[in-house]
Amino acid sequence: MKTLLTSCLMLVLTISASAVSAQDEAQDPAAAQAAFAESIKLAPEHAQLKKHVGKWTTETKSHFEDPSKATISKGTATFKLVMGGRYLQQTIKGEMFGMQFRGRGLSGYDKAKKKYVGTWIDNMSTGISTTEGTYDEKTKTMTEFGIAVSPQGEVKIKNVTKEVDKNTLVFSMYMILPDGSETLGMVITYRRAK
Repeated sequence: MKTLLTSCLMLVLTISASAVSAQDEAQDPAAAQAAFAESIKLAPEHAQLKKHVGKWTTETKSHFEDPSKATISKGTATFKLVMGGRYLQQTIKGEMFGMQFRGRGLSGYDKAKKKYVGTWIDNMSTGISTTEGTYDEKTKTMTEFGIAVSPQGEVKIKNVTKEVDKNTLVFSMYMILPDGSETLGMVITYRRAK
């Protein structure tokens, strides 16, 4: 009985000591403030977002209706930095399937994940699509994987954005099928408006 009591007492003392140590660290306001200030600083990767700020014209080749041929539509896009340069907000207007199309996205760089992250909403769905990916400086290509929302439910996607030059971007969206193969959904060519 004495051994059990001693063991319980030692356990309580160990837990208490750990809690006090954690509390002491948490109560160091200077250290907490410094850690917070560092966590919200922009990373060098945020400069990638800034390159796309501006007004663009778009040409969309959609393969959703008939994979063997593309439906072509025109539109416009405006990209601007928000939240102190932490995110790139994209607003797109155009047509799709003979209807007015409106979409909005947010892209950012998550320092904790060390990945670019994005969300997308539009007037042709009721869900929020999300992506995560990386940028290859050599090929000037952003490759993101994620989940898109469609009338059939969630679909795995791969988005590839190639910087042809500072005034031209080519965005390709692929659906990832259950067997792991990919099928092209659409290609949007962005040209910087003059």
